[in-house]
Amino acid sequence: MSVLTWIHLSDLHANSPKYGWDSGEILRSLDEDLERVCTQFGLDPDLLFFTGDAAFGTRDGISIDTQFDEAWRILGSVRQRFKDKLSVDRCFIVPGNHDLDRNRILRDNQEWLSRLKDPNDLAEMFSSSTASSIATQHNTVARFVPYREFLRRAGLKHCGADDMALRYASTLSVNGIKVGIAGFNSAIMCSRDEEQAKLVMGARWQANFALPQIADCDVKIALVHHPDSWLHPLEKLSRDLSTQVDFILHGHEHDQWIDPPSPPERGIISNTKIGASALYDRGTQANGYSIVRWNSKTRRAEVFLREYEEKGRGWRGRVMGKITNDFGVWPKSNSTRTKPKVSRSDSRPSERKTPKGKPSFPYYIDQVACGSLINDFGDTHRIVECNDIRIGKDRSAVDRLRVFHLPGSAGYVDPGFVRSEIHGGRFPGFRHRFESTSPKELSIDFHQPLLPGDRFGIEYSWWALNEHTLDERQYRKQYRNELMVEEADFPVLHPIGELLLYVRFPRKMVETSNFDLPSNLSVDVSPIDDRGNVVAGPRDYETEDLLRPQIWFMRHLRVACLSIREPKVGFSYGITWRVPPLRPASPHSSPGENRQTIHSIESSLLSTDESRRMIHRQVLQRYFELCIPLFRRYVTAERRNIWRGEIELSLMVFDGSDCLLKIVGGTRATADDRSATPFSRSRTLGCGQGIAGRAYKNNIPLLWVKTPNDEKNSPDPFVVLDEEYQHKVLLAIPLQNPDDDREVFAVMNCGSNDPTCPLLHLNHVEINKLNKILKDLQVALSEESYSFFSKVAPF
Repeated sequence: MSVLTWIHLSDLHANSPKYGWDSGEILRSLDEDLERVCTQFGLDPDLLFFTGDAAFGTRDGISIDTQFDEAWRILGSVRQRFKDKLSVDRCFIVPGNHDLDRNRILRDNQEWLSRLKDPNDLAEMFSSSTASSIATQHNTVARFVPYREFLRRAGLKHCGADDMALRYASTLSVNGIKVGIAGFNSAIMCSRDEEQAKLVMGARWQANFALPQIADCDVKIALVHHPDSWLHPLEKLSRDLSTQVDFILHGHEHDQWIDPPSPPERGIISNTKIGASALYDRGTQANGYSIVRWNSKTRRAEVFLREYEEKGRGWRGRVMGKITNDFGVWPKSNSTRTKPKVSRSDSRPSERKTPKGKPSFPYYIDQVACGSLINDFGDTHRIVECNDIRIGKDRSAVDRLRVFHLPGSAGYVDPGFVRSEIHGGRFPGFRHRFESTSPKELSIDFHQPLLPGDRFGIEYSWWALNEHTLDERQYRKQYRNELMVEEADFPVLHPIGELLLYVRFPRKMVETSNFDLPSNLSVDVSPIDDRGNVVAGPRDYETEDLLRPQIWFMRHLRVACLSIREPKVGFSYGITWRVPPLRPASPHSSPGENRQTIHSIESSLLSTDESRRMIHRQVLQRYFELCIPLFRRYVTAERRNIWRGEIELSLMVFDGSDCLLKIVGGTRATADDRSATPFSRSRTLGCGQGIAGRAYKNNIPLLWVKTPNDEKNSPDPFVVLDEEYQHKVLLAIPLQNPDDDREVFAVMNCGSNDPTCPLLHLNHVEINKLNKILKDLQVALSEESYSFFSKVAPF
């Protein structure tokens, strides 16, 4: 393999006192974007580079050691996305001006540094062994003591921890490529503001130390925090490195840019400078990062620039005029196609000519990437990126309103979480409207007609709640058939040069011990109507057989990819997979008398027979009398007094005849639990719908707390069943067969509209507490049910 890929991050400023309050949202979405862009472009990072300012620096209340630990935690989450490769020894970092402890700076020492005009004086001081020089050395680097301790604590000793000036040179072999990395410390004399064009770092002295150690490497990469514009006029780092390294990566200015020495169309050859945006900052520049893929055979590279878009609250490719393409990839002319491909011709697809007698299409799309990111609840975040849409030159002006048909989504789509944006073109403003009817449609109003020759890109995304099932039990409960096959597809309604499908699976599906997901992947190519709906008709089995071996599965990312060149218009292309089997039963599970008890519970509570009404009421009364004190005890376990506010309990039983959870009864209890008020509702939930449905489907207790809409990153799964009772918090606990914890027959809900309810604070308690409630409730209800039904005739 002749490809080297790295992630370049910079300027995290962990625990910034001014803006740190909202860093969580940006950094949490970073992990997801890394997976997304790596999947879309077939990137597999080998190295992680960080070019300074991991910490914010000296501030009251939070020590700089704590800031470094927080920064390493965030970088650790990035590494975990690629844990098969990004071990600590493949991470490299250099210090920035925020990474020093200003409380350790001595005035006399700083005055001496400030008087330096010749970089050679700094080099002579560090090279001298006189007593005064040694004292000056120690005083100069004292500001980096916390940073040095951080390197050792994090296992980053190879990043200069043992060098007086924190310089280093490191070589390693990656994919058969010998990589040389030189780390420079440009922050040696930093201590104040207004330091631009004044910093002395001894660039040539540092280069003479590092470069000979990496001279025989296939690719040489230099890391430094400050660009040349911040160094003293006599410091020419780029000049000293110009013929000796291939890349110079820097940060500090928070301005993402690429400065190649040769025309972009020729690719990257040597001494290319890549400036990084801040990973987190609230200045005028956008937050960002980049990924670089370098080919050792051609000595060319691609730089994938990413930026955080504030209004849409998400990451996207950074498009820079004629520099990048619509995906934010430099150089613009380089192909960003991912492998594997199914090629139907050796040439790049051109805009299709319309045969006589056949309808013409309003536009042609060079590349479409359709992603389906499935979470642990079966919800799917669907993302479609259309790169280089071209209006046919043989057409008159096309109407300004265009309709995009969303791929078939079985789950609920919240219109408030449908996003869209336009890249390039001449459309400074646009408006979109989502129609949730079937088929689901996204209409984009460009505010002006589309003209022949117009070129632009569009990205749109949405959430489909409860779209997929994760095992055979969930599938049977949700669909009532035995196919056991799920799919993520895209309808081809217009000519496309290349269609890239990718699916990210939840961890539990990939790590199931008795199931190998990659060997259960397949392809579906089915005919569609003019609105994207699959219709009855012969599938294209020949194309399916051709595409099936081309599915590419990246286990460390849990992602399956398929690339199709020039897919046929009028067909839907999808990646399919067999649903994993239910996990094996616990070794302690065994058939027992509880199976009959559960059957009696289901029969009595779901029966419409009037003769069973009395038993129905008695069962509910016993359940609620047992559950109310149990819930009160656990939700107030850390308080002195039992909380006596109003709580609402309801019991939902699954009716297998129509695959619905039905409310069979409920009660509201105030301070005097003995005077609880029973109620009934006729509402139902499907398997996986609402909080109770999700608890039933996934067989786990779930806690829901009402939050403002502007604080949500994904749609709220809560379903309002009673307009008159507005829940503030709801806890749903699945009721299992004590003989087999895989079998769930009902859900007990406990909620309240009281904002003082202690259930609100369970959000911050370990899941062990919810599991304790679950186990105690299972035992209590099982004993009560068996005691009750042993005295009545079985159903």
